[in-house]
Amino acid sequence: MKEFPTPITGLSLSVGSLLWLLDNVFQLNTKLQTIGAIVAFFLLVPVIVKYVIHSNLLVEDLHHPTIGSVIPTFAMSLMVISYAITKNGFLFGTYLWLFSICLHLIFLFFFIKGRLNHFDIEHIIPSWFVPPIGIIVGVTTLPSNDFHILAEGLLWFGFISYLVMLPIMLKRFFFYPEINKDLLANTGIMAAPASLTLTGYLSLIENPNFFITNLLFGIALLMTFSVYLFLIKIIKNGFNYGFSALTFPLVISATGLRLYLNWAEQLSGHNNFMHIVLNIEIIMAVLIVSYVFFSYLLKLKKEIKTIAKNS
Repeated sequence: MKEFPTPITGLSLSVGSLLWLLDNVFQLNTKLQTIGAIVAFFLLVPVIVKYVIHSNLLVEDLHHPTIGSVIPTFAMSLMVISYAITKNGFLFGTYLWLFSICLHLIFLFFFIKGRLNHFDIEHIIPSWFVPPIGIIVGVTTLPSNDFHILAEGLLWFGFISYLVMLPIMLKRFFFYPEINKDLLANTGIMAAPASLTLTGYLSLIENPNFFITNLLFGIALLMTFSVYLFLIKIIKNGFNYGFSALTFPLVISATGLRLYLNWAEQLSGHNNFMHIVLNIEIIMAVLIVSYVFFSYLLKLKKEIKTIAKNS
């Protein structure tokens, strides 16, 4: 359990989010969303066991510049699970949502503390977006309007964090050495922040600002198709557990685009071309999440066999 890959929390988040998206697309009345939440939970269980047994590892990982930036996906996955519980009529979903928000903020605190104490611009990778901006998942999974003010605070915190961090991230990519090839899949996260912010914004704000909405849409589309261009190079590099970083960004990109089209078509009518783009994004999300999910299973099975053989 000590060696169990923590990045599986990102895959958990992606599976829950993808089946939620497909549930909405095919109007299945929470059936797929519920299945996604169940699968997402079971993917989290080994990580929970790992950190309960080896609690010292959690402290170490929270201060790690890479793993520490990924751990908040655990809380984000719980938020997605909580929303499925809420949609099925259980009050426990609200309590789990509140717990997940608090947990994410704790992870964010430790991440910021660790980075301030040991800052190095060459340590910066796209997953650094996750702790401050990933909190917007709490906005998209808002259980009731009783927490609207809290959700609005989370949305603007994430949005401002993105505006501050994006120039720094671009500077790191253009003016400093390339990131380690083992972390190449991490670049997929570049597609997530604008799409997640767009999703949260359109989910929460009753009368979205035209400029803000289209700005986020433009950045989201650009980042998503930039990641598509890197996919072949990333996959050719060989699978590793870090590939989970590719999954949620592609799911939330499709989710954000779907919400954007719902908003835009109220203003200007149906857009056939953009619906083709949306279908492409949904298909890409399904393909990549499926590829990473089954690759995880095969790699874990192989490693478990090796451990059993050696013991």
